[in-house]
Amino acid sequence: MTIGRSMTEGTPWKHILKFTLPVLAGLVLQQLYNTVDTIIVGNYAGENSLAAVGTTATLVFFFLSMATGFSAGNGVIVAQAYGAKDEKMLRANASTGILFVLALGILSSVIGICVSRVAYTDFVAVPKEILETTLEYFNICMLGLVFQYGYNIFSSILRAVGDSAATLYFLLIASVLNIFLDYLSF
Repeated sequence: MTIGRSMTEGTPWKHILKFTLPVLAGLVLQQLYNTVDTIIVGNYAGENSLAAVGTTATLVFFFLSMATGFSAGNGVIVAQAYGAKDEKMLRANASTGILFVLALGILSSVIGICVSRVAYTDFVAVPKEILETTLEYFNICMLGLVFQYGYNIFSSILRAVGDSAATLYFLLIASVLNIFLDYLSF
């Protein structure tokens, strides 16, 4: 099987370091992504927009946590198939995971958009001054949810077969594009 790389042969600490450094760099890029968004919104869109972005964080995190959990679970069974050198099972588990998580992403987007007004007026009690901005930002996040779910499942599968660098490159491109688009929108 030529997918991924073996981490069971050779010096363990070298494999661990080679695998972990791109994961850590990816986490830094994801934090940079959020920090830049906050700085740009705070400086160019004003206090109400920044408050709206902050208000959506918990509910958006709830939806992203589902993607992370299901993707990690799928990564475990993909890694087991990879370790067993069972390419047929690896492909079956990976494709099932991709289809399931992407379908879950679409469903989550629809549910999120449908419940957003009730959630933010009745449960969170967002002040009227920022309600419409909060709903607009949240719904934009929900429309992009399927792409975030996609990133989670694909990165989980790649890490399961020992490739943590490919997702780092994707995050690097996405972060630069995000910064460019943030500036372009203001």
